[in-house]
Amino acid sequence: MPPVAIDSLLATRPSDAATQLASKIHDLEMRVKEERKAITKSVDEKALNATRVSLRDKYRELIEVDIAHATRLKCDEQMWKFVFYHRIDDVKKRLATLSASLQEPTKQQRAEAALQELRTTLKAWAEDSKAFYASMLAWILPACGLKLEGFLHGELAGTGRIGDPPPSAAQAGASEEGRKVMVTMCYKFLICIGDLERYKQTHCAAGLSLGKDWSVAAAHYRAAGRLIPSEGHHWNQLGVIAQFEGDHFLNLYCHARSGLSEAPFARNSDNVLALLTRVEQLVTDTGGDPPRPTDKEGRCRRFYPRFVHLVGMLYHGSDLNSYKANEEEVLIELHSLLDLDTIDPRTL
Repeated sequence: MPPVAIDSLLATRPSDAATQLASKIHDLEMRVKEERKAITKSVDEKALNATRVSLRDKYRELIEVDIAHATRLKCDEQMWKFVFYHRIDDVKKRLATLSASLQEPTKQQRAEAALQELRTTLKAWAEDSKAFYASMLAWILPACGLKLEGFLHGELAGTGRIGDPPPSAAQAGASEEGRKVMVTMCYKFLICIGDLERYKQTHCAAGLSLGKDWSVAAAHYRAAGRLIPSEGHHWNQLGVIAQFEGDHFLNLYCHARSGLSEAPFARNSDNVLALLTRVEQLVTDTGGDPPRPTDKEGRCRRFYPRFVHLVGMLYHGSDLNSYKANEEEVLIELHSLLDLDTIDPRTL
């Protein structure tokens, strides 16, 4: 059979099996919506989560049966929204409620036990969800002519369902356009794995953000970037990681890369504005002139937020006199740090 271009595939009438699956998916989406609304009325959450699993499996089945029709219906995006993101959002609300209960002596003991149970459940679910996406990548990547090795990290490395890709994936991958569509799907799946790991660290790992391990999430975002370097989404997510690590300079760099990408992340400008506002507040809180450390690490800690603040002054359109007054000192310090080999010029 000759290669079939993806535009031809998308124009082809879906098979009966794909049409039936799409109908079942629509019904399950409506069911998830209804059950999610009813949760506040003490509807069994286990039933909702079971419906989500059924919906997830139907999405996967449609992708396997007819990847062109699944692409047309944006199954990858809908699956993340209905199956994964909404559940994370629900858990975040429950965590906030339980955390508030910790402040009430009569509820504290019960709230602590409930929090521990919820975090344990969330962690197990996040790991299972990451494994689900890994198994999808295990057959889509080979259909694109790519090896799975190097794309999965942490406990996922070396996992995934290895086997022949389904016929619809093999057919789509036969053309260059089909391959691009499948690579885009893999890009999104890697972002999802990174997000799941990030949410797990945020809500399940003990301690403050600065002490948590963000390396696995960041590795999957970088893996997505290797698939499609021109996309900006992975840069935005790496900027979020930099924010958690307290690295204002890297945060700005990542969001700048996202904004300059061929396909910038949709909310990148909002994230840049939020970063600049935080740094402005940081510099203001330290009186605009924090203590001047003499060690290299301390000088960098002082320099980075001031440099980002300088960029923020341009971004916000501050008056030229204020900018010039800050620019001179910041640039002098930059030259000094470069002379001391404290800052790698390749990162600028």
